[in-house]
Amino acid sequence: MKLKGKVWKFRDNINAWGICFALLAVSLAGISYLYAADDSFFNENNTTEEQTVTLDNNHRYSLSVWGRYSMLNMKSFNDDVEYYYADYVPAPTYDKPKNGYEVGLDLGYKITPNLRIGPRVSYLMVSAKNVYTDSDNTSMGSGYYWTYEEKQEYHMTLIPILLGGEYFTKYNDKFSYNFKLYLGYGLARMKLNTGYGLDSNYYSPDSWSGSSTWKGSGFVGETSVGGEMALNSRVSLGMDLGYRHANIKEMKLSESDYEISTDQQIWKDHTGQVIPFDFSGPIAAIRVNFAF
Repeated sequence: MKLKGKVWKFRDNINAWGICFALLAVSLAGISYLYAADDSFFNENNTTEEQTVTLDNNHRYSLSVWGRYSMLNMKSFNDDVEYYYADYVPAPTYDKPKNGYEVGLDLGYKITPNLRIGPRVSYLMVSAKNVYTDSDNTSMGSGYYWTYEEKQEYHMTLIPILLGGEYFTKYNDKFSYNFKLYLGYGLARMKLNTGYGLDSNYYSPDSWSGSSTWKGSGFVGETSVGGEMALNSRVSLGMDLGYRHANIKEMKLSESDYEISTDQQIWKDHTGQVIPFDFSGPIAAIRVNFAF
């Protein structure tokens, strides 16, 4: 049996992967350039004297490119999906939206020797899938069969646009630690791909697929603590651990290629209550930092 929409996952994720590779390319290019430009790599007296590796605090501007693992609190969403399929036999397989991967960048301007402020923009990607499959090749007589599959794929994204700052202090010439706080707004989106298919030589084969897009927005706050290790006076590597609050109160229908009744154009549970999309949870990031 073949259902339409085999390219769903690739089509929905290709832009996300493009963003990831673009940020990686920027990071590698920046490291190469700043390594080459850094004075510590050239000895004006043509000696072999070893240079001290330290992050230069005289640079006022900074760019940080990072990747992050994010845990989510999608309990209301998951509970409703599980309720809907509770009576299905056999039980469907459900890959819950419990974590996601994120890329982003921070721009900073140093206003005091230990305080930097600026914007942060990131792109969080979350995927989930629910598949129900049933079949029979015995009850209809010899040689007859049927196979039925029902599938939902959820592709969620969150784009936080934040403003905040970082307080940092040196541990020694090579290592420092920091505290970050960012507040702002998040733009959420979910693409739902759904469909079913019946393959049989007894019943008439049938299949259908459709997609809908849902959008929402709301307050986002992020806080973290981290450490940083200098590679030279302009480049450092860092790691952060923290927490994000991003509970999107409602998701509204944006577009659909199948009919959805007016009273169902806000994402609701089986009782008619609006379901929040809660992207809140612990976060862990690895970053590359550039000073200018």
